Amino acid sequence: SLFDGRVMVIGGWDGNLTNLASTEIYFPVIDEWEAGPSLAIGRSNHRSIVLDDGRILIAGGYDGSADLSVCEIYHPAFGTLESVASMNVARSSFSMVTMADGRVLVSGGFNPMEGFQLLSCEIYDPIENTWTMTGNMDFMRDNHAGFLLDNGQVLVTGGRTYNPDLNLFEGIAFAELFNPTTELWETLSMPFGVSYHSMFDITGAGVSTLGGTNQTGDGVTTTYSAAMWYDPDFQGFSPAPEEWEDENRYRYAACALGDGTVVVTGGDEAEVGTAIRLGLSDAIEEPNAFEIQIFPNPAVDKVLVVAGQETPQWRLMNMSGQTIKTGKSTLVELQEIVNGTYLIEVKTSK
Repeated sequence: SLFDGRVMVIGGWDGNLTNLASTEIYFPVIDEWEAGPSLAIGRSNHRSIVLDDGRILIAGGYDGSADLSVCEIYHPAFGTLESVASMNVARSSFSMVTMADGRVLVSGGFNPMEGFQLLSCEIYDPIENTWTMTGNMDFMRDNHAGFLLDNGQVLVTGGRTYNPDLNLFEGIAFAELFNPTTELWETLSMPFGVSYHSMFDITGAGVSTLGGTNQTGDGVTTTYSAAMWYDPDFQGFSPAPEEWEDENRYRYAACALGDGTVVVTGGDEAEVGTAIRLGLSDAIEEPNAFEIQIFPNPAVDKVLVVAGQETPQWRLMNMSGQTIKTGKSTLVELQEIVNGTYLIEVKTSK
């Protein structure tokens, strides 16, 4: 999710033979998709995260034949992708968290050339454009979840490890806390193993794991709904609130909306095409139907002006107040406008 409310979909797998290099950008206010720039290489099982300055870091993944260390950054203001420093270790299905100081922590992941599930971790500095190895986790894991706590530590939960006796993957029943000062990990017990899940702070009182699976492979799958609650004050786990439980699902996509709720979509085969919204009803506020939104900002070739259900009347001015362009539409074309700083005046009937 971009800072201006747009959503970017990056790469992925088509379910057949192709790892996609395409991107798409969704404009939720007008319910439209637009093609974005192409990645340098098609990838799936990669990770992406919004940096403190609004850019998006895209790292690692799988190109159909090997795991990747290649990284790119998307610039929302210009709609372009830039190749940046590669990770030290090629990896897919890892966890990536932006820390309190703006650096990005990558943990674990999958790479059969490096021992399958990984212990290794590294940190990206977006200012210096460098990756540096940091302390290893205690447990090899992939398809786990990571979350930045208010105290600056990073919590990772679950993940998979291979059990050769059963010929299947099992969820890991241990979490770990990363201390960015010492760059060391501390292990915590969980009620049971879980992988292919996510974590969100829905109420501001703690972190909940959502969904996931315990066993995968050889026809054996055990899935969970929202299952565990982490209390940062006591550094312990307990069952999640029952009212958050829904259909069991894993391999899903989830997004926090910023209103105390999380939207969860899709998942394993039984949940394809479904979606749920989790959270506390009293945390949801009705949006102002006539709130004026202008995005992206800064912009390159166009700006969208949205004012509820109305078609807004607008005036584009330079910093001296001179009118450059006027119109009545949600779209302001900027291709012929000289680069600079401008003001937009918007009029509605409300």
